[in-house]
Amino acid sequence: MTNTRRVLACALRLLTTIAVPVMVASDGDFAGPARAAAPAAPAAAPSSAPTADGIWISAAELARLPTDTSAWVEVKKAADGDLGEPNMAGYNANHDVATLAVALVYARTGDGAYRARAADAIMSAIGTEDTGLRKGKGSERGALAVTVARNLVSYVIAADLIDLAGHDPDMDGTFRRWIAEIRHVDYPDRSVIENDEIRANNHGRMAGASRLAVALYLDEAEEVERTATVLRGILGDRAAHDGFDFPKDRSWQEEPDRPLAVNRRGASKDGFSIDGAMPEEMRRGCEFRVPPCPTGYPWEALQGIVVEAVMLTRRGHDVWRWSDRAILRAVEYLDFLRRTYPDQVWWATGDDRWVPWVVNHAYGTEFLTEAPGGRAGKNMGWTDWSHADGDCRAGSLQGCSADRHCGDVDGNGKISAADALLVLKHAVGEAVECPPARCDVDRSGAVSVTDAFAILVAAVGGPIELSCPG
Repeated sequence: MTNTRRVLACALRLLTTIAVPVMVASDGDFAGPARAAAPAAPAAAPSSAPTADGIWISAAELARLPTDTSAWVEVKKAADGDLGEPNMAGYNANHDVATLAVALVYARTGDGAYRARAADAIMSAIGTEDTGLRKGKGSERGALAVTVARNLVSYVIAADLIDLAGHDPDMDGTFRRWIAEIRHVDYPDRSVIENDEIRANNHGRMAGASRLAVALYLDEAEEVERTATVLRGILGDRAAHDGFDFPKDRSWQEEPDRPLAVNRRGASKDGFSIDGAMPEEMRRGCEFRVPPCPTGYPWEALQGIVVEAVMLTRRGHDVWRWSDRAILRAVEYLDFLRRTYPDQVWWATGDDRWVPWVVNHAYGTEFLTEAPGGRAGKNMGWTDWSHADGDCRAGSLQGCSADRHCGDVDGNGKISAADALLVLKHAVGEAVECPPARCDVDRSGAVSVTDAFAILVAAVGGPIELSCPG
């Protein structure tokens, strides 16, 4: 055996040892990906100012988006159509996300008619928290914190997109007073802020997104950082925030006495992976069992978490890497359940379908999306246009399209130990195709063993940046 072959053989054995095997439960059931423990990414210090214009997205970013796609046609159709009735008390009201469509069209086209329509729609929501019906066929009137949280964030982002202050300072003053007050109102299920601080489920995450949007709009730096601290706790950092309430079934927790909103990397129970599972949402299906009971509540929580992640990333926080990429692991877990139990419904449906578009955009992954999809969610929408693949956006992990496939040597949409092996083979002279745009992850001008090691670190969630030449 030549020296090169010996080096390759030894290195392959080392990387194969490090690479993460698939877990199999004692009863033979496929137990999901058992991930190697990775060092926690260091806390990213927030910048003293936002890293990008816009709370959610900026006019400059929107200007780069196409207007000849079916996704744009749907945004424009919503902006031109009946927006529905504003209702801050409604569980499933869509006026907020329809108003966001109007604001997006204005920000993309500069047509003042859309600006005026969006402004009027935003202002029409004020007061409906007191008068609106909670459910279409019900008789209960008046908001809960959860209904306010679901509806508020899109109005705030719409106001930001149209520069409501520049359009009409009086309107903006009224709007600012309203959003400043409504987050503190003591509803039957507590205030929006209390829900963010205490509830480790979808109610709390919707509250966190609206709380953060309001703080950003009002330029309240301390409040922004407080929401970031709470989200750190949600994603698994108990040292940041450990004040959540877990009042019911804890069977989906790895350690019931130390509960988490998103289970840690490598968590398992009875030989079954629960890494990335969201216990407060999974219990809504049933208590822990194999196979689990299908539930869509994890996606409901992700609607809030993902909106927060984008907004905080634009502020300078490295949210997508927090707690060993907790958001990615939560989506991976749902994808694992989808693939393992194809007769059950585990993937995003209905008003959750906008979420995978943003996750793919943030991580450079290729999770299942629907086209048309990404339209009106409970608190966000239109992401099959605003966050489709292949363009530069602030608020993503890898940023621009040149880096989206950096490290993904086999092109399967994920960075794994298998990619590191391919780079290693190429580095020692094996006939393996390894273009610099995917393999030269340190921009050194050559593909080397160093690149293979860097990809391996990234594959297990280590604190490393991959950057390839365009």
